[in-house]
Amino acid sequence: MQSTGNYVIVMSDFMCIERPYDYDTFDDELNRMLKFHQSSIITVDPTLVDAHFFVQQKESLVDAYGKNFELPGVVVNKIDVSEVDSRILLLFHMLKEWHNEVRVITTYPIMSIVSPGYCSLCPGAYVFDFNENVLLQYRKFDGMLRRKWGKYTYSSVVLSLFLDIEKSLYFYKSSAYLNGVLQVGMLLERIHSLCAKLNFQVKDFFYNTQTFTQEVGVNLRKLLLIHNVGLGELK
Repeated sequence: MQSTGNYVIVMSDFMCIERPYDYDTFDDELNRMLKFHQSSIITVDPTLVDAHFFVQQKESLVDAYGKNFELPGVVVNKIDVSEVDSRILLLFHMLKEWHNEVRVITTYPIMSIVSPGYCSLCPGAYVFDFNENVLLQYRKFDGMLRRKWGKYTYSSVVLSLFLDIEKSLYFYKSSAYLNGVLQVGMLLERIHSLCAKLNFQVKDFFYNTQTFTQEVGVNLRKLLLIHNVGLGELK
């Protein structure tokens, strides 16, 4: 590695790339990320695994637990999807289609209505009950919280994609986080595609993840917030 002015040339057997930063200042963070990545991938020697047994074991896990979608114990309001705005209805059906296709569900979507009366829904946090075809509101948002969020987003709806880390660990062991994030990313692609058809504007909602998780009433140790999507109508 050698320095050329404000640039650092990083050299290896395969590449020589100029990077516009002091590499040494990133060294600790890079090492931390590399250790995390190495701990998040499967390192089992395939020669020591009975493939047939592994497949059978995975199938039994899927049958027992793969489709389970935990719902809140306390519900403020229960709304049949036939009564909601067509855009929310289409969002619900897209998520339900995804739910039916994915064998092991580790992504947990939560919808927050920020604007009062938007799509005839009260401000609050909602989960999707795909078996009963209903929206379950489990938390109400007061005006103070809505004004606080309004400093960070102009969106009327925030769709939050959480990773159920306990469930992912149950299925994927050491690669639980990596597999979970990949599933969130695939669902996010569908959301962006649907929003383009619905004339929804999609914006990232940057907000302190732990604070947001607490404000929507989610267990910080069970559900990890991976991404927030703000949805609003195009002007």
